[in-house]
Amino acid sequence: MDIAAVTMVKDEVELLQIWLKSYEAVCGRSNLFVFVHGHSVEIENLASGCNLIHVPRKSVGPSFNSLRWAMISSFINMLHESYDAVITGDVDEICFSDPNYGSLRDIIIGNASKSPVLNVFCLDVFEGKLEKDIDLLQPVLSQRSLALANGSYCKPLISYSGLNYAQGAHCCNHMPYLADGLYMAHLKYASRRISKKVSEMKTKTKDENGGDDAFRSAVHTSWIRGYPYIDRVIRRANKRDPQDLDLCLDALRLELKSNMAPHKRSKMMAFLPFKESELVLRMPERFREQF
Repeated sequence: MDIAAVTMVKDEVELLQIWLKSYEAVCGRSNLFVFVHGHSVEIENLASGCNLIHVPRKSVGPSFNSLRWAMISSFINMLHESYDAVITGDVDEICFSDPNYGSLRDIIIGNASKSPVLNVFCLDVFEGKLEKDIDLLQPVLSQRSLALANGSYCKPLISYSGLNYAQGAHCCNHMPYLADGLYMAHLKYASRRISKKVSEMKTKTKDENGGDDAFRSAVHTSWIRGYPYIDRVIRRANKRDPQDLDLCLDALRLELKSNMAPHKRSKMMAFLPFKESELVLRMPERFREQF
């Protein structure tokens, strides 16, 4: 099976390094497609051997997120002329498999006839209070053991045919399908240092393009909240007692499947947030070498 992966970056060098390492093993470097928003020599050098698509960065406005996902959707539809499956997502979203179900590639191949898309089970991986900063030379999940369950980020990030993504790829024009053994590690909270750097970049972009008033729509709330919000999420999560993922998973998957509704903006069907919004999960040891 021919599999491609697509993302978009500006200056998120360390996150792109993780993304490239994760998906090169699944797709092969020549099948990785990176939209580069603006010009970055460091990004271009890091992604050498991949397919780079340069997007002009003269200004960033309130419609930016909807426009970029329309662009990415159209590009993915074109890729499906040549690829059997396409993985997408933001650069801080890494799909991976439970090794009990095989590799990520095994899961993609094994589910090809079941649905036009595969939804991931999202784990908001966060920096534990006793954990050191991430060493990019080591597997990320060998350095992080805790995550928040995030129902609204259980996105359809793997597709087998043409589709139309809503903003952020939270849903699309196909019904959600939650594949067994398929996860996504959302790395927004995984490193305070990296998160602070990315937040500062977004704040600078926001301030150069109209400030808070121009970005006040719900789509851009993270651009307004900045790093203080990320810090609060990490501190709150570290105060909660973790539950073992393996013991909670069946109930959480059942809750997801029982709680779908049209997305408030796109009206496409999406999974709803979990009822317990700050459930902290301890990931199993077998995840440690997955990426």
